[in-house]
Amino acid sequence: MKKTDRLILAANAFSERNYKVASQLLREELDVRGNRAEILWWLAQTEFAISITEPTANDEAGQKAILLIKQAISLKPDEAKYYYCLGDMYTHVAPPDYNNATDAYRRALEFAPNFYPALGALAMLYGVPENVVSLSEAITFCEQALSINPSKSLWLTLSRLYEQAGKERDAYWAQLNSKFELYDDTAVVY
Repeated sequence: MKKTDRLILAANAFSERNYKVASQLLREELDVRGNRAEILWWLAQTEFAISITEPTANDEAGQKAILLIKQAISLKPDEAKYYYCLGDMYTHVAPPDYNNATDAYRRALEFAPNFYPALGALAMLYGVPENVVSLSEAITFCEQALSINPSKSLWLTLSRLYEQAGKERDAYWAQLNSKFELYDDTAVVY
């Protein structure tokens, strides 16, 4: 089988949510081509999807996903999306590790300061028991993410954060923006 055929089949399986088939095809591709950061990243996301759709008590697929994304990072340590992916895995794989998630998201921002998914993820970490993000940091992260790529969910998050900071008027306007989408809807490159 050609390399590209296997990757196309893996992409099709992933889009059809047949994650185990996608995982097998990606592993075969790694066997043929050796460790490649992009394939490891994709395989990590596939294992992460398995951990969410087919949860187990010890979250084996989630733990595999974390190991795979760390391998991708070791091969390409300046790739923001890999750190973002690692942060997401730390927040969702049992048990959640918010300290490491925060570190991973912050690392993503070191390589891509306007990487709005990491900015939004950091804003969402305000309020976890580990106190990894302060309220003022969360507001700043959320405002930055909104300035880059406005979305309803970010406006709602910002409204909640403003309420918690006692900024009732700002919370009201953020709430309005979420309902009426009063923002510039332009494409973003990070």
